[in-house]
Amino acid sequence: MAALPTPALFRERRRGLFRRLRRSRRGAVLVEMAVLTPILLILLLGAVEFARYVLIMQKLDRAAMSVGDLVSRGTQVTSQDLSNIFDSVGHLMQPFSFPDTGVVLITAVTRSAGDPPEVVWQEVGAGDLVEASRVGTPGGEAVLPQNLQPRENESLYVAEVYYDYAPLIFDSFVQQSTLYHWSVFRARLSDQVITID
Repeated sequence: MAALPTPALFRERRRGLFRRLRRSRRGAVLVEMAVLTPILLILLLGAVEFARYVLIMQKLDRAAMSVGDLVSRGTQVTSQDLSNIFDSVGHLMQPFSFPDTGVVLITAVTRSAGDPPEVVWQEVGAGDLVEASRVGTPGGEAVLPQNLQPRENESLYVAEVYYDYAPLIFDSFVQQSTLYHWSVFRARLSDQVITID
């Protein structure tokens, strides 16, 4: 039968164990990873959210430019043309859903001799979001920057794109906001206002 360790031997073994634990570095990496993992995860998710935001902004800019370009090309715009242009916005915004979270406004602006620029017509489509044009309402004076004023008897076409941006990951920290892009094109083939048939 083995003898039980004495209290002095027990204390010596305990001190030896503490000395070995104090000198051991085997768990140092685990402690560092436990501290750094949440920080790295937040940085990674933030990078994903930022990349998503930048991609949405680029697509909105492209949509505004494409819509303005298409409207300004012909000598007249039909309702079918506008319907096709509005349909193209959903394709330009893929993989993001546009009809539920966005809207496009197309505004025709002209200026008669001696008069301020006037909104001739305005069409809304491509989505269900409800937003007012920053250019103005049909029959009213157009609000445009000084360097984008139409010349006499000249037509401008303003494409405005609104998008209701909601963060994918940090929705409790980043506020939901409405993004806005616009483009202005001069009528290419006519100095007169293009009417809708």
